[in-house]
Amino acid sequence: MSTGAQVVRLGAWCDVDDFTWRKRTEGRLIATMDFDVHEYAVLDDDRRLTLRTDRGWGRALSVLGDRSTSRNPWDHLTEDDVRRSIFIAMMPDDLADDAEPDDAHPFGHLAQLLVDHGVHTTTQALRALPYDVELGPRLRAHFVHDAAPRFPATD
Repeated sequence: MSTGAQVVRLGAWCDVDDFTWRKRTEGRLIATMDFDVHEYAVLDDDRRLTLRTDRGWGRALSVLGDRSTSRNPWDHLTEDDVRRSIFIAMMPDDLADDAEPDDAHPFGHLAQLLVDHGVHTTTQALRALPYDVELGPRLRAHFVHDAAPRFPATD
């Protein structure tokens, strides 16, 4: 059943997972951080359809005994790194090393997921749309330093 709605933009939303955030709010430092990424489509009737929730990545902190480097993984996290990693996380797992990034995004798969939701579109139409990257509230809090607690580096 077709909804008649058109896709006006695509995007990805990312935040740290519950375990990573809970450890941070408890003041406990961990050596790894895990990130969840959801991909979505925005329709012309203002609905937002979540298309994929199975994406994400982990990040391990390795300072190899360098005592001058903070052991707090949050101190090494930059917004540019997160945004770049979101883009990479959206790529297929079996992506060839020589694949062009513009050709690698699974627009065909997204088009099929939208058709499954009753939204008719094509791979070419999706490829031409704006693509937004949103940071979830935990990452936004960290990067603007407002609500996020800061912890001293531990040795």
